[in-house]
Formats: sequence, C-alpha cells, structure tokens
Amino acid sequence: MNSALRVVLVDDEAPARSRLKELIADCAPLVPAKVVVKSMTDYTKYMGDLALVKRRRKMIEDWFDSLKRPIRESLNALQDKMNGMLEPVKEREKALAAACGQFFMLEEAKSRAKQDEINRKHTEKVAAAIQAGKDPDVIAPPRQAAAPAQSTGGVTIRMIKKWAIDDEKIIPDQYWQLDQALIGQHVRAGVEIPGIRAYDAPSAAGR
Repeated sequence: MNSALRVVLVDDEAPARSRLKELIADCAPLVPAKVVVKSMTDYTKYMGDLALVKRRRKMIEDWFDSLKRPIRESLNALQDKMNGMLEPVKEREKALAAACGQFFMLEEAKSRAKQDEINRKHTEKVAAAIQAGKDPDVIAPPRQAAAPAQSTGGVTIRMIKKWAIDDEKIIPDQYWQLDQALIGQHVRAGVEIPGIRAYDAPSAAGR
C-alpha cells in the first residue's frame, strides 16, 4: 500500500473504514433506474431525489478528496524537487542541442552545395560526350558528397519539418479550430455568432 495512503488510513483506520461503509450503505438504494416525470407530483418528488443524490455525490467526492489530499501534497513536493533538479540539466541540454543542430545545418548546407557542383560537372561531361558522338552511359555516375554525421555519442540529429505562420489571412479554413470556450462565453452574453445556433437546455444545480 502507498505510504502516503497508509498515513491517512492507519492513523485513524477504524473510523475511516466505518465512514466508508456508511457511504456505501447510504448509496446502496441509488441503483440507476428509469425515471419518468408525468405530473407535478412526480416532478416535485424527483427534484427532491435529485437534490439528495447530488448531496450524496458531494459527500463521496469530499471524503475521497480528503484521502487524496496528502498524496497530492507528497506528489507535488516530489514534482517540485524533480523540477528543481531538472532545470539546469534542461538548460544545458537545450544549449547543446541548439549549438550542435546549428553546426549540423551548416555542414549539411555545405554538403548539398558540393553535391550540386558535382552534379553540374557530371551534366557537363554527359553533354560534351553527346556532342562528341560518344555514348554517355560510359561516363561514371556522379559521386555522392560526404554528408555530415547524424549520430554521434548516442545522439542523433536529423532534419524535420516545422512550420510558422507567415500570413494567417490566406490559411485555409480546414486548419482552424473552433474556440469552444470563447463561443460559450459570447453565447451566454447574448452575442449572435454567424453559423452558431444558441439554444436553451436544462441544467440541474444543487443548493
């Protein structure tokens, strides 16, 4: 058993287990059943039942939250300690990755430039052979320029595709997502939004 959880239960184990049994027994009659409201009498009755169920749900949530609280506090303390230890390591990692990545990009650019020059000279040789009436197939294919090492010391650097917005006005609609929180805020404030239909729906709130 988790030590943090044992602190909660062992110090006051009997009352805690007793309270849990009470909560279970209290909720035993609340087996989900089909509810049909046909009259004001039914409505009044089930509204009372709804209030009772909400109170019971809140009791259960509060009780388990009281058990989880010291565990969360312990986890938060561990997270803070880990973050403190990781911060300088991450900063160093970021600096090293940036420097090595920049050098890799420069070396790759040099390699591409060399390959372009090799390919250009090969094309000239082929053209000259054809002009001289020779078979161009006898000319050896262009050699490949040495590419920068991608993996060194257990770390691999590779080029990946990333993106940045140049002009949001011309971005196709399919790449935009609805801001549901903002829409809800404006609808509740009475703002009419083109393409959005506002409607009323019941929502039960306990007192």
